[in-house]
Amino acid sequence: MRGSRIAIIGAPMDLGAGRRGVDMGPSAVRVANLNERVASLGYKVEDLGNIHVVQAESVESGTPSARYLHEIAATCTRLANMVKTAADQGEFPIVLGGDIHSFWANDLKRDFNDPKSVTVATELVCTSIASRGPPYELYARCLPDNPHVRFFESRYRGYACADLTQDDMTTRFRVVSDVTKPDATIATLKTFIVEHGIPGANAS
Repeated sequence: MRGSRIAIIGAPMDLGAGRRGVDMGPSAVRVANLNERVASLGYKVEDLGNIHVVQAESVESGTPSARYLHEIAATCTRLANMVKTAADQGEFPIVLGGDIHSFWANDLKRDFNDPKSVTVATELVCTSIASRGPPYELYARCLPDNPHVRFFESRYRGYACADLTQDDMTTRFRVVSDVTKPDATIATLKTFIVEHGIPGANAS
């Protein structure tokens, strides 16, 4: 991201979650001084605030198997437009979200309805240390229909470490052998690199 201007965008959405709270993710990352730390690397940082997300209690949840589907789709559209605007203005957008208690590495497409659409950004999702992840088999069955998903894993607990330089960002998905044991070991499950000016995550 050599010479980039960074745009921070918050997406505090927990509409699809069975347990409330993941909407606090963007705030937690900001409190941890993300903006100041990125600026210390020599980038100009502009925090664009949060996109609007409807309050769950203010609308009907809808079909149990697709709770808040329309509200989630509308939120994703607003986020996509905000990311595109930032990118068109020469900024490098970084989106802060919640979590889904699993590891993901995704290519974000300009148009997901077009399989040949160009990749415009990378999504890297971290799992949780203590909370259980979603059912692996259920999600894994959907992967062949979603080729933009480069990696998915929900059977391990852990966290992610990201190293940001002028040339690339390296993210390591770290897993804990057993969260119930004080002497548990830690290992790197997968590593992804996003190169400067080249959208898309590459496994290393």
